[in-house]
Amino acid sequence: MARIKKPGLDYFPLDTQFVNNRTVRRIMKQQGDAALAVLINVYCAIYAGHGYYVEATDLFYEDLADNLYTMDTAGVRRTIRLALDYGLFHADLYREHGILTSEGIQRQYFFSVKRRSTVRIDPRFCLLPPDEAPAPAPEAAKESAAETPQSATNKPINADLAYRGTHSIAQNSTAQHSKAQSLLPPDSPPAPQVPQAAEAGGADPATGPARMKREYTQQDVDALVPPPDGVRRNLDGLRDNLRLWRVPPQEQYAIVLKSNFGAIGHPLWQGFYTLRASHGKIRQPGKFLLSLCCRRRE
Repeated sequence: MARIKKPGLDYFPLDTQFVNNRTVRRIMKQQGDAALAVLINVYCAIYAGHGYYVEATDLFYEDLADNLYTMDTAGVRRTIRLALDYGLFHADLYREHGILTSEGIQRQYFFSVKRRSTVRIDPRFCLLPPDEAPAPAPEAAKESAAETPQSATNKPINADLAYRGTHSIAQNSTAQHSKAQSLLPPDSPPAPQVPQAAEAGGADPATGPARMKREYTQQDVDALVPPPDGVRRNLDGLRDNLRLWRVPPQEQYAIVLKSNFGAIGHPLWQGFYTLRASHGKIRQPGKFLLSLCCRRRE
């Protein structure tokens, strides 16, 4: 069975002299031994998430503090602020985009993924010179374009589904079929009807088993765009938390839609606190969060 592609890494190397680094020792001198745990947690979040940066949101600081016993959220913020002041992370990118990264982190990440056929890079965040930054090969670029085709308005194909939220795949397929039927010439024979059960991924008695249900990837989750309806959301924080809890992309996709793209005040957010308080007793975080979404919908 093929593994689901993800931008991050399963593991990363840590310099044996990291603890003895002068910058790290200065930070520990001011913030205590817990500062070392903060820095290592930041590196884990960077390499496991996007791979070469992490968005430093309020929830990100709270999650780091929940993993510590002797430091609160304010202490985590002070530790990361010192790391920015001492140059451990890039201060300009943090100030402009609210992310944590560095030239060394990016160089290590791009070295680790050099064998991948496609590497997605945000040019706003790249700190490496052009001769070091990886450039996808032409065939890899074609493969990437085939995976995420663009519409005439330069939006992902699934953006239309994302705006409707509760609009099902079967309903969308039926609407497209009706639109195509209306464009046929008057004397054209009627197009064959596709059973709704088959479109939704079920089985039809006359035609046998339907085609397999689509498996969403992490790229599909990252391409979701909330509707411009004025609702206060934290979609980036939601996606970061789902990655930290290792929720499969298929469940991430459903959670994002059912939570109204991470709407503030949704019971989903309280679910993350429940997960942390369970200390691993909840074995399937994705299904647990989905149950909260369904309860809110009812």
